[in-house]
Amino acid sequence: MTPQENNPIYVNEFDELLNKKLIKKYCSYHDRFKKIENESTCTRIAPVGKYIVIRVDGVGMRNRYLNDSIKNFYFNKIMDYAVRETYFVTHRKAPTNSQQIYIGATSTSDEAIFIFNTNNNYFQRDILYTVSLIASTFTSYFSKMAERIAKRVDIRPITGAFTAKPFIFDSLNDVVDYIDYRAAFAARHQLTKELRLAGFDAENLRFKTHLYDLDYYFDQLEQYGVSLSSINKHFSIYSIDNELHHQLNVSRSSCFNKMTLNMIKRFKRTERHTFELNNSDRNKCNNRNSVVNE
Repeated sequence: MTPQENNPIYVNEFDELLNKKLIKKYCSYHDRFKKIENESTCTRIAPVGKYIVIRVDGVGMRNRYLNDSIKNFYFNKIMDYAVRETYFVTHRKAPTNSQQIYIGATSTSDEAIFIFNTNNNYFQRDILYTVSLIASTFTSYFSKMAERIAKRVDIRPITGAFTAKPFIFDSLNDVVDYIDYRAAFAARHQLTKELRLAGFDAENLRFKTHLYDLDYYFDQLEQYGVSLSSINKHFSIYSIDNELHHQLNVSRSSCFNKMTLNMIKRFKRTERHTFELNNSDRNKCNNRNSVVNE
């Protein structure tokens, strides 16, 4: 049995080098997306034909629940539930045959991203309303699942709230670039955490000469025997099931390049399916949705 067959998150040397290159590339997008964030925040109504992306972030949760272990199983379970339920209760809010407002979502650490399609919806593409709705809905379902787990498992109670930020993009390529940037940002944080938990002096990571110096981080990873194979698996991509619209399928990849190609393929497939439904007979769509909802 090959290493790849034995370990599904195996990363060969080529993928390892490519991951390093792409993490550096995507982290350099910070100023580009900060500008888009500022412009989007000042926009009241997003034009039809542009993509709305809403990012929710936990308030102080990373430091409270995620810094002392490589993976917090229960926290990740709660995040997954909140993503799926937020999607489920909002995805049909559209005056179109498809009754679909999304093309997908992502999640990592205490962050989740919801990607809206370019069509009109019952929110009238109102940015303030959409941000408020997603943040409050996500917080509600996160808290609901956290309470369930606290009653069943003897762990430190997980509580908190989420804020949300809007981004408006012209093209799907811009959306994918942004998600790659957030994945790289998450990878950078994860690799510094893994270094710290492997015994590396955390203060050295905070020196100005080393702060966000990815080449330095990568050198230390090799010295401490930490592989990038454990980094990307923390980033989840949710795609819409085109047969059961109320369900999300999740995928992960240990290589940035493969993750991006997979993401583009899934998002385009959902866009194409939504377009076909929106341009098909209304009665057929209603009959199909009634069967799915049963």
